[in-house]
Amino acid sequence: MTEIRNVTIVGAGTMGHSLAQVFSQEGCNVWLTDLREEILDKAKKLIASNLQTLVEMKLLKKNRLAPTLGRIKTTTVIEEACRNADFVIEAISEDAAAKKNLFKRLDHICPPETILASNTSYLDIFKFVVTGRPDKVLITHWFAPPHIVPLVEILRAPETSQETVDRVKA
Repeated sequence: MTEIRNVTIVGAGTMGHSLAQVFSQEGCNVWLTDLREEILDKAKKLIASNLQTLVEMKLLKKNRLAPTLGRIKTTTVIEEACRNADFVIEAISEDAAAKKNLFKRLDHICPPETILASNTSYLDIFKFVVTGRPDKVLITHWFAPPHIVPLVEILRAPETSQETVDRVKA
C-alpha cells in the first residue's frame, strides 16, 4: 500500500482551506485550488490565522508553523494542482451537477492511480458520478472545522476497493 503524500483540495472555502491545513500539518504536500485568486488569498490568511491560534494554545509548536504553511501551494489552474496528486478531495458547493462535472474533469486530468473523494455531507455522489476508476472513488465527510474536530466519515460505493479505503484511513 503506497502512502498518500501529495494531496489536492478543490474548493478553498469553509471546509477546503481547513482540509489543506490538516494534510499539511501531517507532512503532506498540498495544492489548494479554486476558481478565483481572491478566494485563495483569503484561504491562505485563514490557514495562517488558524495555525497561529494553535501555536498560542500550545497545540502546535511554533517551529512547525512555517513548514506547514510552506507545504501548501495555491493555484486557479486545476490541472497544475492535480498533476501529481495521490488523493483529491472536492470541497465545492453541494450541487450535484457541479460535482458530477468536476469528477468527470478530475478523472481526465489526474493520474490513473489518484483517489478521488467528495467532502459532501448529504449527496449520494455514487448515483451520479461516473469515472474510469470506480474502485478509487469515495466520500470523506469531514466534520467542521476539520483542523479542530478529528472526525471523518468514510463512505464507499460497492465498487470502491478495500485498498482505497485502507489508504484513505491510513
